[in-house]
Amino acid sequence: MKYLDQSYNQVLSYNHQIPNQADVTKITVVSNITLESVFADSFRYALYEELSIAADIQCIDFGFISGVPFPDHMLASKLILINFDIRELLASTSSVAEMEDVVYQHLQASLTLIRKVTAAPILWLLPEVTTNRYEHEIIKNMQSMIVSHMAELPECYTVDLTNAVLATGTSGFYDERSRLAFQLPYSFSGCMAICQEIVVQLRQMLGAYKKCIVLDCDYCLWGGILDEVGMNGITLDTTYPGNSYYAFQKELLHLHQCGVILTICSKNNEEDVFEVLREHPFMLIQENHISSYRINWSNKADNIKAIAKELNISTDSMVFIDDSEFEIELVNRTLPEVRKILLDKKKPYLYASYIRNLTCFKRTNLTEEDMTRNLSYEAEKFRRAEQAQYVDYKEYLNSLDIKLESETLNSFNAARISQLTQRTNRGNLSCVKYTDQELLALVNENKYGILSFKLCDKFGDYGYIGAVILSISKNWVTIKGFYLSCRAFNRGIEAMMMDEIFKVFQIQADQVVYKYNNNGKNTELKHFIEQYIAGRGKDSVEE
Repeated sequence: MKYLDQSYNQVLSYNHQIPNQADVTKITVVSNITLESVFADSFRYALYEELSIAADIQCIDFGFISGVPFPDHMLASKLILINFDIRELLASTSSVAEMEDVVYQHLQASLTLIRKVTAAPILWLLPEVTTNRYEHEIIKNMQSMIVSHMAELPECYTVDLTNAVLATGTSGFYDERSRLAFQLPYSFSGCMAICQEIVVQLRQMLGAYKKCIVLDCDYCLWGGILDEVGMNGITLDTTYPGNSYYAFQKELLHLHQCGVILTICSKNNEEDVFEVLREHPFMLIQENHISSYRINWSNKADNIKAIAKELNISTDSMVFIDDSEFEIELVNRTLPEVRKILLDKKKPYLYASYIRNLTCFKRTNLTEEDMTRNLSYEAEKFRRAEQAQYVDYKEYLNSLDIKLESETLNSFNAARISQLTQRTNRGNLSCVKYTDQELLALVNENKYGILSFKLCDKFGDYGYIGAVILSISKNWVTIKGFYLSCRAFNRGIEAMMMDEIFKVFQIQADQVVYKYNNNGKNTELKHFIEQYIAGRGKDSVEE
């Protein structure tokens, strides 16, 4: 999830799913404006999403400095966040000197009192610098005064809200209606941007950086599906749109140089992926950059756990990057502590900026350990961990509302089915390739039956993902071709396709034989066909 892309309702829904924890972290927010509940909700979301901190946040007014009564919540807080909005002071004080005096009095009184009762870290939000020329110099001086005073006390830090304004733009940062109606000058987007800046500081204070990226391959490191188009057909070069992936890889290499571990978790053929890593002229990510990999057809949640076990790191230090909502949601359900980044494969030109703007990786103040971290994993990168059992995978599939629709072949879908026969390798039983004209010619022969399949689930429409070509005689039905896109493989779609052809053509298992040609990648599909027919009470027969 990305901060500024969330709606308030999405944040509330997310917060309701944060588990109740016995060790919930108490945080006190001190402010002279109303930060409950939009800012507090945004802050709760940011803390759990970025730092896995379940927080109990209480907002109080600066009136606490009178000391009667002193808030108990603050005594137990692990963090004190202070925000003193100076906009009202700019209009209500008679001079800049008076305004500075008011801020200084609140600053000194609050810090002195807090430090008498708790040693918890204090984070003061510096007022944002705007383009208003009159305010600019005043606020810069105010910032310097606050920073200077905070530096005199232990465990006191500052966060400049100017960066939050830059993230949203001035018009997106403020909400004048909210200011007048609720005494909250920030928009929801402004609150989220402020929280993002706070998290950056907290991550530095806690040393809570992510240190491992788990990368998908297709539509991530390159454009296109490798299993269908081959190494020479993927989109990756130094001209548009291939340079979108090239630029993305540059950002990944920069993180690698900062000590971030790069791994691959891809549903692909291992030898094909390594051919690209080793031989593609524009592939910046090389084999030696990859510390661990799981390139297979198992579910990615299990593979990510295996990578973590091999590297001996916790899953909460990992960031998973993929273009598939299916895979992101699976990992989210199974490994909620893993940071997930869903790439929009329709906009690969944004990939590099996604990575560049992430704040969860350490890029500055690098230590020798940071710089040499990847060397310690290089010798282990080819180790293979035992594959863990699927975790509620069938239950997850059942929750997707998968719908498979069959169509007889026609002039509209013939071109797509032709592409499937020519590009699909793993999901290709006979390895026979057809042009659209050849397919249409088969349909005109009464002895052939051809079904195409479209797939959709709650995440969206996959379009045409499969086809079956049958040769039908009086006593036998021969599966001349069974084609399934690798995007839909291992999701129960194979069985749904077989169920459909048995239903549509009203055939029995003892009538079915199949044509198989081994291409080195399709043995799993053959085993499925054998098991499916056996499950209907007949030994499978290869033609």
